[in-house]
Amino acid sequence: MAAIVGLEALTKPCEVELYSDSKYVVDAINQNWLEGWVVKNWKLNTKNPVKNIDLWKQFSCNNTMLMLTMDCQFKKINSKLS
Repeated sequence: MAAIVGLEALTKPCEVELYSDSKYVVDAINQNWLEGWVVKNWKLNTKNPVKNIDLWKQFSCNNTMLMLTMDCQFKKINSKLS
């Protein structure tokens, strides 16, 4: 949800580094899973539905054009900081 809110706050093309402790979120963007899910009607290769489909649909709809016009990098961080 934080990635959605953060990207929705942007009003013009810019460079963004989005850090997440969720490997699922980072991989969905960096490995183009999101694009595949849209093409496959929100299904995984196993034919099961994508987890958190409502959030992914919101992310996809609200950010597709924005993501195409800016440099956005998603990076994985550890969730436990010492």
